[in-house]
Amino acid sequence: MALFIRHLTHALIFLALWGCLRAAEPARRPQIEVQFSVFGTRAFKGLAYLSSTSPKPRSVKFYSVTLSSLYTYRGDSSLKFYNETELVAALEEAAAEKKANPHGPEPELKIRPVAVCTIPDGLKKAVLLFFPSPQASSAGAEQCEIFAMDMAATKVPPGSMVIVNAAGHDFIGQINSQVVTINRGVSAPFRGDHGRISVKMVRQEPDFQNVVCSDEWPVGKNQRRLWILFPFENTTDILPNTCCLLEKTAIEEQGMQTTAVLP
Repeated sequence: MALFIRHLTHALIFLALWGCLRAAEPARRPQIEVQFSVFGTRAFKGLAYLSSTSPKPRSVKFYSVTLSSLYTYRGDSSLKFYNETELVAALEEAAAEKKANPHGPEPELKIRPVAVCTIPDGLKKAVLLFFPSPQASSAGAEQCEIFAMDMAATKVPPGSMVIVNAAGHDFIGQINSQVVTINRGVSAPFRGDHGRISVKMVRQEPDFQNVVCSDEWPVGKNQRRLWILFPFENTTDILPNTCCLLEKTAIEEQGMQTTAVLP
């Protein structure tokens, strides 16, 4: 009996120690995979990111009037973008530290990201909209803010348009024959009417209205439009800068390929 109790005690001590070691282990972040294009109020240059599928930085190229190519990211939910030149230097420094101390802990990258995007759960295909950060001039602040737009067909069906209002102001509009309030954030999709979408939008002030847009755009049954209202550059501005992107989607045997062009 005494022998049994002694073995039981040793087993309980082992289990307790094992539990403590497990608790001390850093929590592993869940890995995600997302495909994305980028677009911004201006063509940001020299940005790159790291994906767990490759040890090398992946450059991101912005275009002034179109969506970028499609990129793939795999890693934790915080997708970080860096100045590519600084990222290469930081990776070389980390590799040198690891070579000097191969059995030590993994060196941390001594670099601040230019922008960080937290990828929402379940997001598989996105357009990442980049805006200059209002705090960009502050020391250590991120230079860009990123909004992840879900471009799944269930969110933006073919033959429709979605409005992304990042201007920080609500507007009144008429989409085809439907009168709507265009609130901050992402609108519900608006279906095309016989292959076209007409848009009239005003900024309502106490004493007057300012026409922001009055236009009509084609949208085919396999096309999707993304109308972006960018943040005001100055507090005194009356009208926001806007851009309407057209995504042409072609489904082929190899999968889905997308390009986006301005009208």
